[in-house]
Amino acid sequence: GFTPESLRPWGRGFAVRVGGVETRYGTLSEACEAAPAGRTDEILNDGPFHVLPVVLKRPLAIRAAAGVRPKLALSPLAPTFATMLETNFPLVAEGIEFHRLDRQPWTIKSEPPYVIRSNGGGVHLANCRFVIRGDGVAVVAQGAPSFGAPNCEFLHGGSVFWMGGPSLSAAGGGHICLSNCVAAGGGSGLTLWYMKPEWRDVAVRLER
Repeated sequence: GFTPESLRPWGRGFAVRVGGVETRYGTLSEACEAAPAGRTDEILNDGPFHVLPVVLKRPLAIRAAAGVRPKLALSPLAPTFATMLETNFPLVAEGIEFHRLDRQPWTIKSEPPYVIRSNGGGVHLANCRFVIRGDGVAVVAQGAPSFGAPNCEFLHGGSVFWMGGPSLSAAGGGHICLSNCVAAGGGSGLTLWYMKPEWRDVAVRLER
């Protein structure tokens, strides 16, 4: 069955390197809390890791170590429809598989269930996979100066038509680029929001 991430039998599966010194942590939240701004949290094995919601307090990169394909799944102990990873700062994620399963249907009375939510920070995702079962959104970036997603998969099994792939609104003069991505299973592949007058002159590029 499911257990909190700190009880998984993977030991200290998250590492932060500062000044050539590596420190290992048992949970993603501990590693993110310890990493200085602009540093990288490295995930050392495949997992799966069942994580509780994490709020990032500074710009960070979260990457898979060489030769592994880590799986991060939102813990069933998390509050209903909780965002898995939230930030107001630039975020990079590379080589990670994100999973969320929401057993209750989402209603308009609550915030949608996000995997990643960025409130104004640029987002770069590379070689990531999002697997969503239920009414979830892979990533929402609101007012971001940039959003890039090369070689990503967005696999969605929900029932709400606009949910699934990235849901984006770029800051004025910002740019959005999805390159060699796959969206499958229902919901939208990409949603763009432009309700605010300052969200204009935005470049959007989709590439195979």
